[in-house]
Amino acid sequence: MNINFVSSLSHITLAKIAIQVSNDPEVRCFEDDLGFPVYLLPSKILETLLLNGDSSFALSSTLLEKLVCLTKPESFNIKQLFYGRYESLSVVVFSAAASAKSFREKLRFPLCILHSKKWEKLVKKKVSTYPIPANLQEKVADMVRHVNSEVEKWFLDHSPITCRTIDMRNIFIWKSNGSIDRVKTAEVLVQVERLNISKRFIVASFYCLEGDVISLWNKMTEKEKRRCCDISSSLVVRLWIKWLQDGEEINWRRLAWSSVLNPLGVRCFFLKLRPNSKKSWLAASLRLRTLQNDDLLFCLSHLDRNRRSQVFERCPSQVLESFLEWPFQSSFLKMSDYMWDYLKENEFRNLLHLILYQKVLVRFGNFDYLELLKEFWEQSPPEYKEYALKNSLSTPLSTIIRHKCSKSVLKKELSPSSVQDYMYFEALGIQFRYFLGGRSPDINSMYLEINRLRYPRM
Repeated sequence: MNINFVSSLSHITLAKIAIQVSNDPEVRCFEDDLGFPVYLLPSKILETLLLNGDSSFALSSTLLEKLVCLTKPESFNIKQLFYGRYESLSVVVFSAAASAKSFREKLRFPLCILHSKKWEKLVKKKVSTYPIPANLQEKVADMVRHVNSEVEKWFLDHSPITCRTIDMRNIFIWKSNGSIDRVKTAEVLVQVERLNISKRFIVASFYCLEGDVISLWNKMTEKEKRRCCDISSSLVVRLWIKWLQDGEEINWRRLAWSSVLNPLGVRCFFLKLRPNSKKSWLAASLRLRTLQNDDLLFCLSHLDRNRRSQVFERCPSQVLESFLEWPFQSSFLKMSDYMWDYLKENEFRNLLHLILYQKVLVRFGNFDYLELLKEFWEQSPPEYKEYALKNSLSTPLSTIIRHKCSKSVLKKELSPSSVQDYMYFEALGIQFRYFLGGRSPDINSMYLEINRLRYPRM
């Protein structure tokens, strides 16, 4: 089995342009002025889904501390909701029952949607200056959204070591597929002397840059060494410090399991593990969904055929889920060919549900997930089809599989049933919940909740 998925020359060329547009000063200035990542907000498909007809909804946003700015009169009723599963989720809900009629349009068409449209218009203007065919310009504009998502995720993962006086985006090393090469970026970052040496040591520790860890440790004062634990309370950093202080050999197995929730150094420590430890660690990280997709491919490529099959047997759906995300979607069907011996019927059904409600219903880009769904269905064994059609998916699934659906049909078929309180879907590392008012004692109006999903932390 060849698990090396090489990007096409076209993808590489367009990704290079998308990175340049993402770094354009005017685009960055627009984003900085807004104060929140507008490129991670709903697309036109989501806008059509949520903002049609006469029904208005209230907006609650939890993009970390970056609250969407809506003009709000004093008469608005503000509620605070907290959800323990997520970080920094102080949710502000603006009641749709507000008396000020002039604000209803803002509830129906939130300012964040308008800002998102302005951002898309600016990006398309920048893309149009490049000598590429018009039919490819839309693809590049879509790639910019994914490139910016890469940047946002990097900053979330590395928040303890960022510095306002250093433009980190100028340090990023990019892969040809449009994702950040985190290891090479870390190797550059630990050499940036303008960055506090304690923070550089933390970066080296998490990425298991052994030579830099030792070198920086020997350069630090006692005060700077103590400050490392103040910046990051992670066990990974404490383990490195203990080994350096005691003069002990590095226990790579312990370091790997201490990093399972934040495996930034996986490309180093994974190679140090014994074959069975590699298999067990990879299966655990897949279940926890903490690996970057390209790191998953790296780990799979360093397993022998037998142990790779054992990982597939334990986590087939988690592996396939990774191939639903940019930039690996085009390899999903190729990967699924290998997985039928391992994928269970209920896991097949769950994958269909994920594709339907998180990909087909909410299109955040130009990739045709509907066609992918149909081809995945055609690949599946007859008994899997029968199993899927016997459950709650049967009505929308049969309609979508057998007919070419319009947007309105898709919305109607995939809308929540009368017993559901909300629709749930994810895209670009954001969780969306569209609540339907009156069906829950805690919810008095329809609203959209935007939650930033948890990422590994230093």
